[in-house]
Amino acid sequence: MDIVDSSQLVRRSRLRDAPPVLCIQVQRVQFDMATMRAFKVNSHLRLHERISLTPYRHFDGAAAAHSRRHELQQRLKAVNENLRMLQVPVQTAANTSDGAPVSVVSALERVQAFMTGVHRWADLDAAQPLLADLPESTAALTQQAAAVSSQVSEMAAALSQARQRWEHERTQARSELDAIYADVPDDDMAYTLHAVFIHSGQTPEFGHYWVYIRDYDREKNLVRWLKFNDSNVSVVDASEIFRDAPRPGEESANPYYLMFVRSEDLDATADLGV
Repeated sequence: MDIVDSSQLVRRSRLRDAPPVLCIQVQRVQFDMATMRAFKVNSHLRLHERISLTPYRHFDGAAAAHSRRHELQQRLKAVNENLRMLQVPVQTAANTSDGAPVSVVSALERVQAFMTGVHRWADLDAAQPLLADLPESTAALTQQAAAVSSQVSEMAAALSQARQRWEHERTQARSELDAIYADVPDDDMAYTLHAVFIHSGQTPEFGHYWVYIRDYDREKNLVRWLKFNDSNVSVVDASEIFRDAPRPGEESANPYYLMFVRSEDLDATADLGV
């Protein structure tokens, strides 16, 4: 147990032994105390073909790497939340012509284009008689359109720059995390991903299931991934499992159960012969 300050303690746990087969259940189902209903967390989970539990065996040299990994994960979580907030709809579908929600950046761009159009219209000679018949306060608003358009444009540009900065930070954090995860010691704590169970559905009450299983053809010395989807079995590219983000339209299809085999025991796994 480490003392952070006079009011905070950090408790650490470590592993003594590792099993031949490591099963990890992803906590997808949560409970909302406000609605008193269960809901599914559809956050994307980036998978790695090989992992190591060695950092969780020691408190010494591995502690620094573990601390850095935790720091990067927290930073990545914060950046992803910032990027997610840029996509939060600020208009309902009923208020848009195409029926789609509008994010804050898109909304600002639309407002900027609209106010620019109002300013240009107000400068037309044909618009002057109409403006002359409007109340003075209303006519004054058209004169302010250019200033509003400029301010909104500055805000949209600032958010766009922030998005680029956050995307750059996300890329850097992922790159450093990948380097840490790639450092897998060849010992009895090294594991290779063997099976990935997928649930597709917005809620935990219903959905569709399938599983990816790693298969090793000893005769051809070939590793391949098989997809078992009901009665259909197909060979898929590894990129379908080890992707950085979900496919568009498949955000609710995600892993909920993982099986890893200790790397030194891979030869004991059966050739599926499919």
